[in-house]
Amino acid sequence: MSIIAIQYLEGLAHIPVEKARNKLSAAFDILPIAKVLLGWNLPEPLVNMCAEECLRNGALLYRWHPLLTGDGTFKPEPQWNTIGLNNKPVSGFKQLPEFTFACPNHPEVKEAVHKNIKQLIDNSPYQGVFLDRIRFPSPATAPQEHLACFCEACERKAASQGLDFALVRKSISSLLSDPEGIKKFIHLIFNTEYPVHEAGIESQAVKTFLSFRARSVSNFVRDIALGITDKGLSVGLDCFSPALTFAVGQDLRTLAGCSDWIKIMSYAHTFGVAGLPFEFINILKWLIKEKGFTEPDAIKLMAEATHLPFPATLKEIREKGFSPEALVIETNRAAKAGIKNCLPGIELVDEEDLTSLNTEQISADLEALHDAGAKGLVLSWDLWFIPMKRLELVREVWRL
Repeated sequence: MSIIAIQYLEGLAHIPVEKARNKLSAAFDILPIAKVLLGWNLPEPLVNMCAEECLRNGALLYRWHPLLTGDGTFKPEPQWNTIGLNNKPVSGFKQLPEFTFACPNHPEVKEAVHKNIKQLIDNSPYQGVFLDRIRFPSPATAPQEHLACFCEACERKAASQGLDFALVRKSISSLLSDPEGIKKFIHLIFNTEYPVHEAGIESQAVKTFLSFRARSVSNFVRDIALGITDKGLSVGLDCFSPALTFAVGQDLRTLAGCSDWIKIMSYAHTFGVAGLPFEFINILKWLIKEKGFTEPDAIKLMAEATHLPFPATLKEIREKGFSPEALVIETNRAAKAGIKNCLPGIELVDEEDLTSLNTEQISADLEALHDAGAKGLVLSWDLWFIPMKRLELVREVWRL
């Protein structure tokens, strides 16, 4: 039986309760929805309505919760921000606070997040928590500024593990100073199996730093997840697509052991945070504009590092996104990493300058994910904006 989850009411606290009920009820009539991942900072009547509808339809209600960023109510302190290679705080996507990350190694962050989660789930109607924003900022737009974190807390913890941040900084600077070093750097952040023992001391130092970041995220998530499961609640995780996880400090194999299921954001046609076109176009533009690579050479390098079938040009990536074959590869990688319950996310919402969708493409992507053996799907991003015909398409292609 396929597990179908939906994300609902992110930032939509103004929606009238009965209208929100009607949309959710109609979705239940079309699909066997098992999990409703409910947005944060919603008024109690909306939460209670969703709890009622889930109970009526035998679904589990999850609190959809951004862990290392603010949620409108919980606001991380500025001194908790991640710090980039340039010793400046890494600003969020479009300067948005909801995409500005706190460092998981800062001792005050863990205490504050623990307290916030406890308040949210005590005496709540939720059966689970869906943890989002469990990572470091993506370095794709400007690795020399956004690769994080180099704060004092990270440096202290790294030193306790024998990792010298001065060597890491020197190594990154050296690698980024010439074309061959840049190629090594790209392989390091996008390929966890890159043979660093053959690539030199600098590559080894950078790989050790990237592994340290991944452990930092995993340890933080494990501690938070234990506090949730101790209350009898299930834990789901929102993770980048496998080709991108190491770049943001996510180790899928370890995170699989911290959760009951994982959604992978293998969005093949999304030009926003976590979307494959968005992240890869940004790193390609950096290689071309900042590092002097030709467009064909930059694309070839990314294809070699990620082992994904890249479109031939930036224009094609922008217009068509990534192929169903790429989704199969990413789903198989998730399974290889030990994720027993992998639920790929699939974008079903049309939004100008964000998604590029059509029925033929959605059908092909759904077929690919089904044939790849995915345990189910997370319908993204928000049910409120998904046309009912697309829910019917999911039912038809997945034979639900």
